[in-house]
Amino acid sequence: MANQLEERIIKGAAARLFPVLPESKKEERATSVLLSVLTIVPDFSSRILEVCEVKVSPRTVISGYTEVSFKGEHANLRPDGLLIVSNQKSTWTALIESKIGNSAHSDDQVESYLNIAKEQGINAVITISNQYTASPQIHPSYSKKPKHKNISLYHFSWASINAASILLIENKSVSDKEQAFILHELTRFLSHESSGISSTISLPKSWKTICDEVFQGIPIKKTSPETADLVAAWFQLLRYSTISLSLALSRSCIVNLARKHLADNNQRIQDSISLLVSKNLLSGAIQVPDAASNLEIEIDLNKRTLKLSSKIQTPKDVKQTRAAMNFAFGQFKNTDDVSLLIKFNWPGRIAATQGVLIDYLEEEKRPQLVPEGFKGLPVSAEIIRIIDLGAGIKSNKKLNELFNEEVINYYRNSLQIMKNWQPKAPKVKRQTVVSNDEVNIAPVATPIDSQAVKRWPFKLGVFDNN
Repeated sequence: MANQLEERIIKGAAARLFPVLPESKKEERATSVLLSVLTIVPDFSSRILEVCEVKVSPRTVISGYTEVSFKGEHANLRPDGLLIVSNQKSTWTALIESKIGNSAHSDDQVESYLNIAKEQGINAVITISNQYTASPQIHPSYSKKPKHKNISLYHFSWASINAASILLIENKSVSDKEQAFILHELTRFLSHESSGISSTISLPKSWKTICDEVFQGIPIKKTSPETADLVAAWFQLLRYSTISLSLALSRSCIVNLARKHLADNNQRIQDSISLLVSKNLLSGAIQVPDAASNLEIEIDLNKRTLKLSSKIQTPKDVKQTRAAMNFAFGQFKNTDDVSLLIKFNWPGRIAATQGVLIDYLEEEKRPQLVPEGFKGLPVSAEIIRIIDLGAGIKSNKKLNELFNEEVINYYRNSLQIMKNWQPKAPKVKRQTVVSNDEVNIAPVATPIDSQAVKRWPFKLGVFDNN
């Protein structure tokens, strides 16, 4: 498969780690460097391609080409790159098309490369740009349904690729010194402003426009292009913050998506627009490895606030309401953060209760958070922080910085120390002994296989090193 595809290339060059290209060809230079590193560092290519369900091992052979064109109907088109991943029994291929700066991939451009992929029997099309997306399976700018069902479409932001490289370095996941050095150089290149790759996001003008309209009491229009632009910008901001948190923790965090939204990004967009129009809210969540729960995030345009929260399950094996509440309070007994709220959710239609966490660290005050006349157990507890953004909610630079800072601070002061209740393992209550006579079983002598004993590599509880 790989040889056949390579034979159909009429133009193109092997990806170079140090491409000799003019300053004006930043996209081609970045693509060449990236593809080259993917061919050299298996740990890096494995991390990037795992979402494409492509397995990479030390024996996998990866080839990369830049500015390729193929024999056939679309010979006049030239994607930025071609990636070929060859294992012993299978080969996976992908066209690469990258953008630098504020450029985005158009529907027509993506569709043309999907057509090339179909014609040449290529498995996937991968786009790369400064645009962020919740998942590589979700494209930030291609709005149509996939034209060819057998061809996968993926999108990576340059920042997410750089973050993957940084996490591998920080976690010392690459043992080979030369490969680790190359990965360091990739990160240095992607982080440098001369590459044209941005590690920040720019909110569109529609963000400020809609904020001003909300402040003036003007309803948000569901079908307005500005509304769709604002939701798209919110998705970018959420993903950007997720990457920042990943780097802060040296662990890969992801945007938490409902199954229906992962399968259909248009449904996610429409649901977010509906929430924005009806309640002036933008909401999302970050999934952190091994954390007690997701980090829930909500921006209220009307109140100009950012709300961060996480929920834990409270004990179900206690009898008193007080004991269940103490489980949550006990996790914050040393906190001095006056901005944290604690909220208890109660069963049925009983309204939730909440207050400033630090005000209830003294146990005698906690009954004030129990609904009057209620003697059961809470369902869960939430730790909440609400930040007043003020005019900063519509400021491009200020909102980006404040958003990331508050997400990381909330995780450090709250979610990082939170634990869910887990039921205890059952204890033995009685010892039951049943004799052979009671069940009418006669002992049977089993002959010993002396040869098997000699072959067994263990002695009586001691490993035989001989």
